[in-house]
Amino acid sequence: PLNRGCLRPVDIIVPRGSILWPGPDAAVVGGNVLTSQRLVDVILAAFGAAAASQGCMNNLTFGDPSFGYYETIAGGAGA
Repeated sequence: PLNRGCLRPVDIIVPRGSILWPGPDAAVVGGNVLTSQRLVDVILAAFGAAAASQGCMNNLTFGDPSFGYYETIAGGAGA
């Protein structure tokens, strides 16, 4: 079946100090949506589960000196 084995446990090893487990002094705001989308693409490709998406979330930002707005508009999902 299409989803055969999808509930088997998977060990994910993330080294400390990496982009996925940064230290407390790392700048991590704002770009996390891009990292998370690329991570999903890599995982899906590793399992051969689906085609990759566009590889990037779209972000809309606007504002002035007193106000700022940041919105994630999602990305595509693979075929």
